Parts: sequence; structure tokens; C-alpha cells
Amino acid sequence: MYRTLKVGLTAGAALLLLTVQPGLAQDAHLAQAVVHAQQAAAHGGMGHASVLVEHANQALTHANMAPADNPHTVAAIASLTDAVTHGNMDHAPVATGMANTGLTSLQVAVHVHQVMDHNMQAVTHGDMGHAPVLVTHAEVALTHARAAAEISDSPHIVMAIEALESAILHGGMGHAEVATESAKTAMSHLKMSGHPTGGTIRLIETAGPRSRGGETPLGFCSMLPTSTAGWTSVSYVVSVLPLPSAAGESFGTDLLRPPLFNLISI
Repeated sequence: MYRTLKVGLTAGAALLLLTVQPGLAQDAHLAQAVVHAQQAAAHGGMGHASVLVEHANQALTHANMAPADNPHTVAAIASLTDAVTHGNMDHAPVATGMANTGLTSLQVAVHVHQVMDHNMQAVTHGDMGHAPVLVTHAEVALTHARAAAEISDSPHIVMAIEALESAILHGGMGHAEVATESAKTAMSHLKMSGHPTGGTIRLIETAGPRSRGGETPLGFCSMLPTSTAGWTSVSYVVSVLPLPSAAGESFGTDLLRPPLFNLISI
């Protein structure tokens, strides 16, 4: 019996290691990518283009071994690749700027990785009706999401935060199904949070049925420049992203029209 139990524990430990180690490795790769990106930016600032390239390449190696579903890692890879290109041409100032951009994306990626990991756990347990466990993971995800928001201006991270807050609220009341849907909404926004916004403006209502004597946040509006072959002008795709807190019977196009008109008139 003792021998059987010992084998069972050993097998269980091996299984645990197999499931945990990949996550730890991913964290380590992102951490190393940040360290090398910092060195690349520092040496670039001193005009050491060749050293910048060396560290940027090391950062790229680690970033490419991190999860590919993190949009901020993808953005960092693009910026660091540009840093290497310009560094090889001895364009230290330009390369340094790209290295700094890549560094910021990596710093956000570290937190977003944790948010996505814990949010996925929240969704998994929520689907099984485990509301308390969902809340535990959503709270950890929320902590990292707020940290990411401190260094990123992505409106999707803000919306992920609101969705996580909703998941925690409903999970705390035992509403596992509703909380799970909120967690899934957070994941959707996280996956879009690395997309360039091309001029994002926070939509504010200062008067109307939702106002209570002050500015009421409604959401975000992003204008993405686009063009078609043969066109002589640039057009814009306008995306309106309402905040979950703005949802309600009175929320609709009539509320969004005034801030949109103000945006277009700029």
C-alpha cells in the first residue's frame, strides 16, 4: 500500500510539473526579453548601435518563445525587429526609439500574460459552476490588468478591467453563468488590446439622460486610417467601443452621436 501510494504521488507530482512548467517558462522568457530590451534601449541612448542590436536580438529570441496569443508580445517583436534593422544601419536614435517602444510593449505583455492566464482559469471554473474559484482568479487577473493599464493606453485593457470587475461582482453573488460571460468578454478585449488605435478618444457625455451632474464615460472611439489602391485620399474606419458600465435602456446611437460629431469635426 505504501509503495502504491508513493508511486501515485510521484506520478501526480510529475503530472503537476508537466502542467506548470510551460507557464513558468513563458514567464521567464518574457522577463528575459524585458531585461534585454532595457539593455538595448540603454545602449542605444548612448549611441552604441551594435550593442543595441545584440540585446535586441536576444530580446527577440525570448519574445518569440513566449505565447503567440499575447498581442503585446507580437507588437514588441515588430518594434524590436525594426530596432535591429535600424541598428544595423547605425541609425542609433531611430533604433533606440523602436527599442523603447518594444520595451513598453513587453512590459505590458508581462501583465497581460498573467491576466489572460488567470482569466482563462476563471472561465474554466466558471463553466463548471465554481463561482468562488472564478472570483479568486478574476481578482488576480484584475490586479495585473490595472498594472497593464498604467503603462498602456489601450482602450481594450480598460474594457477588460470593467468586464473583470463585473465577473468578480457577479461571481461573489454566486451568479457563475453571468460572471463567466463577463470573464469571456474580458478575454476578447485582451486579445484586441495590442491593436493600434490610430487616435483613440474617450467618449464622454456631459448632458443627457445618463448624466448626473458631471461627465459620464460612455466608451472609446477609434479612428483607423485606411486606403485603397488607386485612391488619392485616406478614409477612416470608426470603431465605437461602449463601456459595459454604460449599458442600459437609454444607451444607444443617440447618446453616441454628439461625441462622434465632435470627434469628426476635429
